[in-house]
Amino acid sequence: MCLRLAYISVSSDILNTSRHASNTDTEDTVLYNRKKDMDSAIGQWQRELLRTDPWYATLMPNFRILSQDELPPGIDSATAFTSVCINTSIYLPYLAGQCLKAGVKLKRGIVAHLDDAAGLHASGKPATIIVNCTGLGARSLGGVDDQSVFPARGQIVLVRNEPNVMCGVSGTDDSGDECVYIMQRAAGGISASLVSSDVHAYHDCDI
Repeated sequence: MCLRLAYISVSSDILNTSRHASNTDTEDTVLYNRKKDMDSAIGQWQRELLRTDPWYATLMPNFRILSQDELPPGIDSATAFTSVCINTSIYLPYLAGQCLKAGVKLKRGIVAHLDDAAGLHASGKPATIIVNCTGLGARSLGGVDDQSVFPARGQIVLVRNEPNVMCGVSGTDDSGDECVYIMQRAAGGISASLVSSDVHAYHDCDI
C-alpha cells in the first residue's frame, strides 16, 4: 500500500499565529478522572492526560488541581487550566498559508517506505529530518509497520447551550471503552463527543 504524504522545507521561521485569522481561541478547561476507568483501554489511552501531575502542568496557563469540594459526585480527581480551542477546518489552511508566506515549499509525493520520504525534499537533496504523521497509515508504511496503532471512533452532537468551558470525563458507565468530552464552539453552542476504542464496527457510526 502506498501513502500520499505532504512534505515541507522551511527557509525561515514560521510566523506567529493570529488568533483572529486562524479562528483559534482560549478556553477554560477541566479534565475529570474516575479511578475505575484507569484499567480500561480508554483509561490507558488517557492516563498521562488525566494525571494530577502531567508533563504539561508547567506549560498550560492557570493549571491547578481541583479541591475535593469542587469535584462532582463519582469523580476522584480533576485538573483545570487554560487551553486552546481550534477549528481545524480553518486552522490547517491558515497554517499552510503561513508556511507559504514564510517561504516553505509544499510538495506532494507517494511513498511506500519511510526512507522514500527523504528524496522528496524541495532542494533535491536528501532530507535530514522526517516527521511521520501518517496516523493509521503507520500500520502499513514500510519501515514503520506499527501494528499497535488502532482507530478510535466517535460521534459528535452539536448543542445550543453555552457552558463556557471545555471538559472531558475519563469514562462512562455504559462501556469500559468510552469517554466523553465537550468543546465550546467559536460560532456558538458546543460540540459533545463520545469516543470509543471499539474498532470492529467501522461502518456502524451509531455508538
